[in-house]
Amino acid sequence: MDEARVCVVGSLNMDMTMVVERLPVAGETVIGRSFTRGPGGKGANQAVASARAGASTAMVGRVGNDDHGRELRAILERERIDTVGVQAQWDVPTGLADVVVDARGENQIVVVSGANATLEPGDVQESAARIARASVLLVQLEVPVQAVLEAARIARAHGTRVVLNAAPATNLPTELLGLIDVLVCNQLEAETIGGAVGEDQAEAALAQLGVAACVITRGGRGSTLLMRGERTHHASFDVTPIDTVGAGDAFVGSLGAAWSATGGPDSAPSHDALPEVLRYASATGSLATTRRGALDAIPRRPEVEALLAQHGG
Repeated sequence: MDEARVCVVGSLNMDMTMVVERLPVAGETVIGRSFTRGPGGKGANQAVASARAGASTAMVGRVGNDDHGRELRAILERERIDTVGVQAQWDVPTGLADVVVDARGENQIVVVSGANATLEPGDVQESAARIARASVLLVQLEVPVQAVLEAARIARAHGTRVVLNAAPATNLPTELLGLIDVLVCNQLEAETIGGAVGEDQAEAALAQLGVAACVITRGGRGSTLLMRGERTHHASFDVTPIDTVGAGDAFVGSLGAAWSATGGPDSAPSHDALPEVLRYASATGSLATTRRGALDAIPRRPEVEALLAQHGG
């Protein structure tokens, strides 16, 4: 396999997805329409999105020594993703996610971390060479923050750009904030990180964090880029969504891949390229909402390029 341009350190789950007419409220039982089982986890989803966008991709994480873990590794390998950094944990099962999706495509998700919670800084250090070879490191927060922090330290030491998808929402260590090149979050996550409620207030708080670029995803409303004291809005694409599960991961993974392609052999990807990179990511995320599932819904590069061509290239 070619040297990876993108390295993903993160979670791998098996998703159990139920489709319902509407999401239940507390204490309510609803009847489901259908049930499917398939691969997921923010790390795995973003790795597949990166690979399908055309980037050579490596995955670092943990699964259980069980059928789910073996299946997840095999799925990633079929996508030509380097899985040497995906280690099996003998005494803890592979992570699981229970996903409920309603008729409008909205969802509720409960994640049981399993082996993801056992990823340690030492595991990340074993894959330091993969991070060092990459142009972009993608990390999320479904694995222990100390493992994420170690990955970011290694990346910074070797000139690899760091993209943190701050999900699920949590307060971020000051050191980690100082190692991030691009922070990607939704509105809830932006409010948690910034400690402020409301779009304007959260944006103002994020702008004070010292991160070079912040991207706030807004679902069908597109995304907002905060960079160098300026705010720019990037629209989503006009599609008919049926399932929003994994669309954010498709966005982030394709962002990492597209951004990695803007760097040269001896130069890191430039922040100046982010507006165009976000257009590619928005097209990918939009297409992912038009089919069911998380990892299975992620489009491939020709599909994304066709959508972009329909909207002016």
